[in-house]
Amino acid sequence: MLAAILTLAIAGVADARSSRSAFIPAVRGGFRPADEVSDEVLRAAYTCKEAASQALAVCDGKVAEMSKTLEMGDPVPAMGEAATRLADETIAAFDSSLPKRVAREPTAATAREDVRTAVFDKLNVAFQRQLQVLKNKAVGMYQEAVATSDVNVQGMLTADQYFVREAAASIPEGANWSYQAERQNLQTIMQTLEREWKKGVAAKIQAAQQMSTAMQYLQVQQAQLLLKL
Repeated sequence: MLAAILTLAIAGVADARSSRSAFIPAVRGGFRPADEVSDEVLRAAYTCKEAASQALAVCDGKVAEMSKTLEMGDPVPAMGEAATRLADETIAAFDSSLPKRVAREPTAATAREDVRTAVFDKLNVAFQRQLQVLKNKAVGMYQEAVATSDVNVQGMLTADQYFVREAAASIPEGANWSYQAERQNLQTIMQTLEREWKKGVAAKIQAAQQMSTAMQYLQVQQAQLLLKL
């Protein structure tokens, strides 16, 4: 398949050179006349493209495994380390697929950066899902704390610390990703739950007070009846 692509590409360059108006994409920097692109550069570009495709296909499989874990509602353990390792492995797979003569070309360096960018783009999608899972876990932790204690502040702190710790550990080396927006959303959710919890507590206190008043009234009525007897 690759040999056929290269054959067609080289033939295309030969045909393009017959006309000064013919243009083909340059490896870098937009478009330029076909006669300025050598056969060697063109072959290197297609070789890099094939190597990148193969390396990214393996990467896609690993990211899919992460996605399955996240779809089950479980966070990916040490996601940052796993993502860093996957990025390094993908680049290494790309490099190992290149002939030495191609690996020395500027085309290979450009393609290598493109591969790294593609890997981080794929991983960022998983990272966003990871934040959602971590946020749900943190909310669950807060709700459990509220159910077992009247002190909500500590429950909030514990849930927030869990989210920050795990979210930070989910960022691979070299990525400038942020989790601040999701953290703020988490805090908003917990504050909303706290207000609802306080309303519920107030309602229970009021109901208990009303019940106590009713019981006291009944006791008084019973005492008065006993006196009449």
